[in-house]
Amino acid sequence: MQNWEVETLIGELRSYASEREWFEFKENNSDPERLGENISAVANSACLHDLSCGYIVYGIEDNTHRVVGTLFDPWKETKGNHSLLIWINTNLSPTLDIEVCEWVSPEEKRVLVFKIPSAVETPVRFRENAYVRVGNSTTLLRNYPDKERKIWQKKTPQEFEIASAAEGLSSDDIFRLIDYSVFYTHQGLKAPEEKQKILTDLATERFIAQDDTTYTITNLGALLLANDLRNFPHLEDRSLRLIHYADRTQMTFLDDSVGVRGYASAWERFFHYMKGRVPLVKIVQGSLRTSAVQYPEIALRELIGNALAHQDLSVTGLRPEISIFSDRIEILNPGKPLLPVERFMDQRNSRNPKLAMGLRAMHICERQGGGMKRTISAIEAIFSPPIIYRISEFATMAIIYAPKPFKEMTQLECVWACYQHCCWKYLAGEQTTNESLRGRFGVGESDRSVISRILADTVDASLIKEDPEAGGSRKFARYIPSWA
Repeated sequence: MQNWEVETLIGELRSYASEREWFEFKENNSDPERLGENISAVANSACLHDLSCGYIVYGIEDNTHRVVGTLFDPWKETKGNHSLLIWINTNLSPTLDIEVCEWVSPEEKRVLVFKIPSAVETPVRFRENAYVRVGNSTTLLRNYPDKERKIWQKKTPQEFEIASAAEGLSSDDIFRLIDYSVFYTHQGLKAPEEKQKILTDLATERFIAQDDTTYTITNLGALLLANDLRNFPHLEDRSLRLIHYADRTQMTFLDDSVGVRGYASAWERFFHYMKGRVPLVKIVQGSLRTSAVQYPEIALRELIGNALAHQDLSVTGLRPEISIFSDRIEILNPGKPLLPVERFMDQRNSRNPKLAMGLRAMHICERQGGGMKRTISAIEAIFSPPIIYRISEFATMAIIYAPKPFKEMTQLECVWACYQHCCWKYLAGEQTTNESLRGRFGVGESDRSVISRILADTVDASLIKEDPEAGGSRKFARYIPSWA
């Protein structure tokens, strides 16, 4: 992994409220036996979560997720007459191509990341025993026969992102077919003047690959950087479509446009085009009447970026689609989500990890959790209804609504607004109370009983629960997400 990828990954893992079964934080525990068992457990758990790899990170405090640094040096440690890394891999069955990366924080704290490939078709064993993580504990896999059976049933994932989109190309073809400049401009960098340096950078990011005499553009490179996706027929239906309807229905449309450029190449032009079609809302401030866009830009960018990153590229006949109505915007991506919608804010499970990493690297969407927290905060600031998700057999839709008065919100909107508010507060280290939820809806003390009813409805929906550390007072009750 490149240094920026390691830094981004560490930030994503630290953003979780607690460890997950496919990654573990440590400080300095370098016991070889325990490390081997943990590698087996993480590899098997990553497989069960449909991930291509899992992680063990040294230098992060388990409870607080603070960067504390580590003294552990796996390249210098030995076991018997062997180096530690060789000894561990010798005792793994099958052996794994484990990547160990080092990152130093601005405070000069050293962090190590073990990137551990997922088990495929057979459990990974260490010294004849297979392990798995259950919660945040490592235990023997044989104690969980259902989990072991699932691993045996898993098949080798096809890496669609790095497969060929076009091959047998010259360097001139590369510069003709893809817009390399946006790779640099989205990162605030100046493109090199030397063509060979550009080709090397593109190959490093796996946008292209080089054979002895020719080049290949990968699906990843085409999806992000293509000047025209029609030059890659199997990707043509992955371009963004924008439909603008005249009112709240689909009876009359004002515009129906399908883009042709890759996501990064089209991103800023697309947003400029879309914002020109989003209806404005009148806002009165003192004696002045001004117009403002009804939807926070951070929310639109994050939701559309997520739709691109998490689409199921194996689903045919559907493309990422944005529909603008007079009262809402619907953002559709092909495929069902890998996670339940209740966990979109706190969990990470990317269907297209390289595509997601590329979008984040070019600042099109943010690392897991951070962008969604800012999105919910921005929506609450203008008292809009919550983001509503609809899941069908072949697609996922996120709906963002224009602001409307609290009294006009449906019960479903109130419950989901309460849940998203509670998640945001919890992940920000803040408290959800009757008072904070009144602030979210823009209502006063006179609506305390109404807000209490919404909190009770959200508890009944098993989305939130009372904070057990808050004591028994109903008046001063605090709430946390049900998964906390």
